[in-house]
This record gives sequence, structure tokens and C-alpha cells, in this order.
Amino acid sequence: KRWRFNFPPSMDLRDITVLVVSGLLLFVQAWRLVAMARRQPWQLLPEELRGFANKVRRLCTRQKHPDDIESLVMTAVSTSRLDYFRGYCAAGYVTLGCYIVRMSLQRMLGQPRLHTIWQDAIVMTAYLLMTVAAVCPKLVNTKTLELWFSLWMLCFSLYGAPFANTAEYYTLSCLIIQVNTSIVSIGCLVSPLVLFWNAVSLAMAWAATQTFGGDQLVRLFGGRVLLTILTCVFAFLVETRWREQARRDIESQVLKETSSAFHALMGRFYDLVTELDSNLVISASGHELSRFLQCETVPSLVGIRFDELLNCDEQRELFLQRTQQPLNESEGVADMLHVTLRFGTGHMRQVELFTFQFPSIVGRRRFMLGIRDCGE
Repeated sequence: KRWRFNFPPSMDLRDITVLVVSGLLLFVQAWRLVAMARRQPWQLLPEELRGFANKVRRLCTRQKHPDDIESLVMTAVSTSRLDYFRGYCAAGYVTLGCYIVRMSLQRMLGQPRLHTIWQDAIVMTAYLLMTVAAVCPKLVNTKTLELWFSLWMLCFSLYGAPFANTAEYYTLSCLIIQVNTSIVSIGCLVSPLVLFWNAVSLAMAWAATQTFGGDQLVRLFGGRVLLTILTCVFAFLVETRWREQARRDIESQVLKETSSAFHALMGRFYDLVTELDSNLVISASGHELSRFLQCETVPSLVGIRFDELLNCDEQRELFLQRTQQPLNESEGVADMLHVTLRFGTGHMRQVELFTFQFPSIVGRRRFMLGIRDCGE
């Protein structure tokens, strides 16, 4: 006997439309996955190299003006936002595709429909947006990121609106909206935009709560308010941390470029050259300094305050006094001391210490030290 599939009699034009549209979009997704699977790893290598080169080119700069640094920080943060959102789109594309398959199977098997016609249209629109973002990734860039975020948040807000929902399905739709809006809001990191769309989503949720009523929905809305506040606060903290990290990376890169020649020149006259930040914390050549002092327990002294290596209190006070000298904005301050260095149980060494204090690119001061053994 031939196997035949009979469509349930409850299917109507709406179900057929959903099946046709979802089938076309699923075909596009499957075609893209097959095309990616057929590509060899060596074919993906040039793209990875171009991506790495672009990151290096964004970091490398010879401009030192604070305004230029802030623009570089904004560029780095925008790139991080874009990478996060693209990652979310990639994961959401696969997840939404599985959801579409499940919804299509339910319609074909004649199971009860929980979606309204509005929600069907919203889901198909969201899946279409995901398909466009996956097939044409260049459309998702730093200039259009806020637009894509707004379209995505608009879909979720309408998905939970009272005119597009039912009392039976509202609890589940509220859970779906909470999870997705929280994840995508954290990566957007544009605080005013995140606050605006989360406020719109809460307004839709409150309208639906008043429409469907019930103490359980009121408690659910209260939990959603707390989750939204937590999401907005966390998004603000992540944005602040990304800015600080980008500023440190750019400052380190520019400082490395500007001091590499001076570092190489000092290396010809001194046994060891290291760098300190504005708090006198060792930021470079920590391994070499540890070997120089023969520290067996600590492989690297990066993160240690340099004044803790001075064995004598008088020498430590003199060193701190010399490092607090007024600094000219256009020139550095050089000095020379004879001190005794030791860390923990390491070897005590009498050294000639050359200090060069210079302004950093963000207004702080940094130090470059040349160390030469002068003991017998």
C-alpha cells in the first residue's frame, strides 16, 4: 500500500499560508547550511585572515589626541556590539528555524493552534528578518545595528500585545519575550535605545495584563518589571566595562608603538627595561624582571608595585618622591638612582635605576625603567 498523508480538515487558508511561507524560508536556511558545509576549511581561512587584519588595523593608530582616542574607543565598542548582535542572530536563526518546523508540524497534524493570525504574521516577519541578516550579512553593520535592534524589539513588543494574543497563550508568550529581549538588549548597549524599547515592551505587557486580568498575571508582570530593570542595569554596566577595556587596549597599543624605539635603544645600555603604569605597577617585562631577581616562586612580577621591590625604606621614599615630580605635558622627566632590589626570597641586587616619566595618551603618567646591575 502506498503511504499517503491526509491534511487535517481543520486546516484553512491561514495554515496553508503559514506552511508555504515557512517552507520557503526553511528551504533558504537549509540551502545556506548545505553551502556552508560544502566549503572546505581552507576556503574559510581568507575570511578569518581578513577579519583578523581588520581588527589589527582598527587597533593600530598613531594619533594621540584624546578626541581621536575617544573615537577609536567608540569604534571598538561598536564593533563589539556588532559581533554580539551577529552572534545572537546566528543562534536565533537556528532556534527560530526549529520553532518554525515544530509549528508547521503541529498545523499539519491538526493540533490546536495557540497563535493568533497576528502572531503568525509576526513570527514569519521575524524569521524573514533573520533570513535576510543571514543571507546578506553586510546589511547588519555598525550603521544599521540600531535599526535591526529596533525591528527585533518591535516584533517582540507586538508579539505580546493584547490585540495579538490570547489569554491561554499569554503566559508562554511572556516567557519567550522576557528571555529574548533580555539577551538582545544586553548586546545592544545603547542605553537610551535599550530603555526606550524595554519601556515599550513593558507598556504592551501591562496592557495585556489589564486586558486578560487575573492575580497571576499581575504577579507575572511584577517579575517582568524586575527582570527588565536588571537587564537595563546590566546592559549599562557591560557598556561601561567594554568602554574601559577598549580604552586600555588602544592606550596599550599606541603606547607600544610610540615606545618601541625608545625601548630598543635603552635595551642596548641596560640589562633590563620595564614599564610602569600611573600607579607604579609593573606592566611589562615581568618575566625578565623575575629572572633578574632570581625569584623562584613567582614566574612574573607583572601586577606588582615596583616600590615593593626596593629593599630599603629610605630608597623607597626617595623613589616615590622622584616619581611625583611635576610633569611637562610635552616633555618627559628623566632621573637616575642607585638602589637595592629584592622580591620575597629572591636574590638581592644593587642596581643603577634609570627612570623616564612621560605623559600618557589619556592624561595620566607612565614610567619606563632601565635597570643595570652595578654590584660586585
